[in-house]
Amino acid sequence: MSLRQLDVLAVLGISPLDVEWYQRLRPHSGAALEDAASALAVDPAELRRRLEPLVEAGVASVDDDRLTVPSGADLLARVVAAEADQLRSVVDRLERLRVSIPDISGMLSEQPTGPGLADVELRTSHDVHATLRSWVGESRADLMWLRPDQWTLPQEPDMSRAVRRALSRGQRSRAIYPVRVLEDAPRSLFDRMDAGEEVRLVPEVPSRMAVVAGVGAVVPDEWGVDNQRRILLRHAGMTAVLADLFEEIWSRAVVVPGAASGDTHRRLMLQQMSRGVRDEQIARTMGLSLRTVRRRVADLMQELDADTRFQAGAEAVRRGWI
Repeated sequence: MSLRQLDVLAVLGISPLDVEWYQRLRPHSGAALEDAASALAVDPAELRRRLEPLVEAGVASVDDDRLTVPSGADLLARVVAAEADQLRSVVDRLERLRVSIPDISGMLSEQPTGPGLADVELRTSHDVHATLRSWVGESRADLMWLRPDQWTLPQEPDMSRAVRRALSRGQRSRAIYPVRVLEDAPRSLFDRMDAGEEVRLVPEVPSRMAVVAGVGAVVPDEWGVDNQRRILLRHAGMTAVLADLFEEIWSRAVVVPGAASGDTHRRLMLQQMSRGVRDEQIARTMGLSLRTVRRRVADLMQELDADTRFQAGAEAVRRGWI
């Protein structure tokens, strides 16, 4: 089996011991389970036990007591196809958002005049944050945040207090940060985590955004642009699209463990190493210098007593680090 095919098993979360059993079972694919057990000199019950994690990971199956173990090439094709399907899904959803943005501009000119907040409203003043805090106080449903740099804003303490009050009422609040927050503002991150907010990390957060379920959403007037112009939406359809986008990013973000920020850096780096990502790309993704990345990779290899990146990934999976 090639190193690339073994990498697939590591990506699928297969432990080194289960990789060994996969390799032993592969020549017996298509055989009756009892025949495979006999050839491997193990009890059929023991073989079924060894098969459980492989079946759960989708790299082996047993139908009518007949063993099927796909080749490494088949597994690689399956993983690539699954990733392609997920990518198409993300692209489709992002396209839905992109297409809907011009509709916001059109809706702005169609709003009736008069008191109160229309379905879509453009604001440039600082009272956007006051309105958002009011929405958080009004809501009893989920809060969703894209937070690329909010810890730098003067309104951050007031917003954090509003979120804490919502959490104390039993609401669910989820926030997505760029990985650089671990170096730039770890206290801001862990203070909100201590209050009960669920936090995940991505290499880069595409834009500021707040979604207050059942109430509304706030986005920049130009997606990803840092200016003072904000669009406030109470339009249910648009809010649903933005919540859908948040869920897509959330599903692919890295869970932040409650222990130490260094553990999260280690996990992000190991995940990329196990996928064969080059040091230069890891440096760009994590906002680190190439020298720092190479030093940390060397430290990880030594800590895991590994000679290759695959060995490091397999050992990290065995230890439950990734």
